[in-house]
Amino acid sequence: MRTALFACALGSLLLLAPRICAQTTSEQDLLAAAQKDQQTLLRKAERLRDLMVTLRSRYAKEGQQRFVELLDKGLEHLNKIGLLETVAGVRDALDAKALAQANTRSAKVIKDLEELLQILLERPSMDKINEEIGETRRMEQTASQLAQRQSELLEKNRATSRRQVSQAERELTDKLRDLARRQAEESQQNQRDAGTRQPFLEEALRRIDQLLRSQSQLEKSVAKRRTDPDARSQAQRNAFELGALRAELQQQMAELSKQRGLERVADAAKRLDQATQRKDSAETQEARDQLRSELEQTKDKQDAALQKQLDELQKQLDAAAADKLGDVAKATQKRADESLAGQRTANNRKIGELERKVGDAAKQATEQRQADKAPLGQPEQDLQKAAKAMAEAKKAAPQPDSTQRLTSLLAQAMRKLAEAREGMRNRDPEPNKRADQLASDAAEVARRLRESPGAKPEASPDAARKPKEGQPRTADKPDSGKPDSAKPSPTNEQRPAENRAAQRLDEADRQLRRAAEQLRQQAERNPGKPTDPQETKDLDRRLQQSREQLQQAKAQIEKELGQVGSPQQQRDQAAQRQADIQKDAQQLRQQMQKAQANGDLAPKQQRAADQQVQRAQQQMQQAESALRNNRQAEAARQQDEARKSLQQAKEQIERNRPLDQQQRQELKEQAKEQKKLADDIMQLAKLAEERKNQRAQQALDQAAQAAKQASEKLDEGDNDQAEQKQQEARQKLDEAKRALQEERERYEDLRQEELLFKIADELKQMLAKQEPITKHTEAAGKTMASRSGLTRRARRRLNELGQEEGDLKDKSAFMREALEKEAVLVFSHALRSNEQDLDEVRKRLSGSRPLPDEVTVVLQRDVEDRTRKLLDALKREQQRRAKQRREQQQQQQQQQQQQQQDQQNNQNQRRRLVSITAELEMLKQMEQDMLRRTKFMEKLIETRGDNVSEVDLALLERLAHRHNKVTEIFLELKKQIESALNPPQEGEADPPKSEEQQKGKGGK
Repeated sequence: MRTALFACALGSLLLLAPRICAQTTSEQDLLAAAQKDQQTLLRKAERLRDLMVTLRSRYAKEGQQRFVELLDKGLEHLNKIGLLETVAGVRDALDAKALAQANTRSAKVIKDLEELLQILLERPSMDKINEEIGETRRMEQTASQLAQRQSELLEKNRATSRRQVSQAERELTDKLRDLARRQAEESQQNQRDAGTRQPFLEEALRRIDQLLRSQSQLEKSVAKRRTDPDARSQAQRNAFELGALRAELQQQMAELSKQRGLERVADAAKRLDQATQRKDSAETQEARDQLRSELEQTKDKQDAALQKQLDELQKQLDAAAADKLGDVAKATQKRADESLAGQRTANNRKIGELERKVGDAAKQATEQRQADKAPLGQPEQDLQKAAKAMAEAKKAAPQPDSTQRLTSLLAQAMRKLAEAREGMRNRDPEPNKRADQLASDAAEVARRLRESPGAKPEASPDAARKPKEGQPRTADKPDSGKPDSAKPSPTNEQRPAENRAAQRLDEADRQLRRAAEQLRQQAERNPGKPTDPQETKDLDRRLQQSREQLQQAKAQIEKELGQVGSPQQQRDQAAQRQADIQKDAQQLRQQMQKAQANGDLAPKQQRAADQQVQRAQQQMQQAESALRNNRQAEAARQQDEARKSLQQAKEQIERNRPLDQQQRQELKEQAKEQKKLADDIMQLAKLAEERKNQRAQQALDQAAQAAKQASEKLDEGDNDQAEQKQQEARQKLDEAKRALQEERERYEDLRQEELLFKIADELKQMLAKQEPITKHTEAAGKTMASRSGLTRRARRRLNELGQEEGDLKDKSAFMREALEKEAVLVFSHALRSNEQDLDEVRKRLSGSRPLPDEVTVVLQRDVEDRTRKLLDALKREQQRRAKQRREQQQQQQQQQQQQQQDQQNNQNQRRRLVSITAELEMLKQMEQDMLRRTKFMEKLIETRGDNVSEVDLALLERLAHRHNKVTEIFLELKKQIESALNPPQEGEADPPKSEEQQKGKGGK
């Protein structure tokens, strides 16, 4: 397809351009040739459209949807530009001998056909890319401005909530600050007393206790499976139910997608109707194309009956004359609105049902956890977040234009349901998986013990178990029923406790892995088949041995802990100090209650602070117990947690101060500003949706939702909750800004790649034109040397070639300016050298005495050689970019976090149009060319002796200037490399820009 369309369009370009723009000896011949070409071009333009329609039908039958979409875009472009009318206008202008008008219209045809080529070849035009960059930059700036407005509103809220503090409140906060300071001092002292070894021993003991609890759960799970092989835990049943509920939400999102599609159709139909009423042909055509696109995208998502009706409306739209478009638009809008009414009612009802189901699932999971007397875990928290999102969805469903927000809320609920389901599945896995995990945890604790400060280096257990060459593998021996490790010898007892405990854990690891394998084999059998008694006995023995090894490891660690750390008297004194702090905290709670009763402290302040102080007391009690049991490292950790709780209590008092009437009025005014901000964020979210930037859209939806909730809380006078929502909105706006920035950077990368492609294409054309000019100049020079002169016709031809060299100089200047805007120093200098050489050649081939001598030919060959090297360098750069893009895609698939870091590290490299490496390679070649040119000039001057002309001297002087310029460029590149290796730290001034960067152009 591409080849056929490319040939047609390119043929049209070649027919159109040459004779209107080229120079001929006769204006009459030019006009006649151009008129003939326009007739041919008009026929070819008609054939091009017919060919595209035929190809579209063929590819539609073959199911090649991508080609169909490309052809649809191409046909849409042809309709929009009015190609046939423009070509006919060129022909009419030529008939009227209006050559200026014909050239203007011809240029438009060429541009339009180039855009058509870009569409069919899936290469966006530079104008389109720049338009996209500008749009994303504007959206990025808008997101930044919205984030700034949100920050200002947040500061206003905080400033409003501040008031004069009462004496009682000041005393309470001072005491909380003092308690936190004392608790921090105790924590630091215990950390010093614990040293480096004790924390490792305490952590190992804590992990071994966890292993023993997990071992008990494993044994219970094995026993339960023996009595009921099909039994499933409550967590597993919950996970299954959550999976089914998530599937319902997914189906509902598909229904919302249908609803959103119909809303787009209705909006597009309304826009077309309004455009036809205004009788704006350009706006009408654009609205017609948009409606057709929306119908095409929406109809396939609907049920069969509605799909048939929308398909019929699309056919009517395609066939309708201009004066009938309004009727088709009204009919389409009416049908879309009728279907929307039914879909909205059904979707709102279903969202209500799903909200109830998700809420019940969250409530049930919480109650089950409380019945088990276990703290709420991450799965329960995820379920509560899912229920909250569904409650907001139910509230938003009746509101107009809520489909976009509903989709975002359902997606959020689906994500939390999936996370809760995974957490439930991991909470109570199958017995064999539990045994595998338990074995891995035991091996991990053993590894940490061997790496602790008190352990001695030893061979890894895996290496110790490997048989020497020529010896039989111990795994091949039958299981004797005894532990694999021998009983500890006296020498073994003298080893550090860490090593001995690690050895016990290794044995537990081996027994658990064997048990896991046996459980896995049992699970793969027919559940109805009875288990072999001997097999059951072996499994129980392995589990018992694992428990015994864990218990022995625990006993060894406990014994060692009793022999390390501070003296008992010192620990008792620390425990007493901790008890005194806890007593002072209790007195402070009573003082807060008294202050609240006297009206010196608001009830909300007292409740929030009391909750934190009570939590601190619990942590203090655990710290005291740890000190009396010689667990100084654990005590230090609990004391630090208590310090944090006391600081939070102080913050709660400051945060929950009651507001007076003036402050409440200020918050209501801020609520209006916050509501306006939420509306503006939603408008930006709609633009992000139109651009299909899903990440930015989702972040903006969440920011708008948080901003709206902040407005509601401000209006209610709840400045604390409002502040939390304002912070959330600001974070989401920053996230949206980053997503828009990444989109803009992708377009900038695309623009650079397209610029490289276009410059390479221009250089190829330039080289193709220069080579025959050089050959003709060389031939003319030989003729002049043999005949001692040139004919008039030969001089006129050399003058024409000189003018062509001037045109190539202008083209080189155009490319150089584009590269200078991208700060490509070496390549732009090479093009400037081409300009200078081409300008010199133009001068030497102009006038009544053109000079096609050896110097002229050398200049021309230098231009050719420089152009070839530029092409080679650009080709290498394009290959480098393609390789870098593939590597980034692979990194993104393998490790998202690392890929983001790599993108940050390579940001300067990616932003360059041409890499520094490519510039240095080109600079090296230019220096070699300088050497070759210097030798040529030296030979030329020696040959001419005393007959050296001023032109020769000028060329020699220019060569010296170029050599100096190469040196300057090298020093500038050196600065750029040093700057990249040592970027300025925050607060430091940026490095000074070079003269070229300041002027935006290269030196001469």
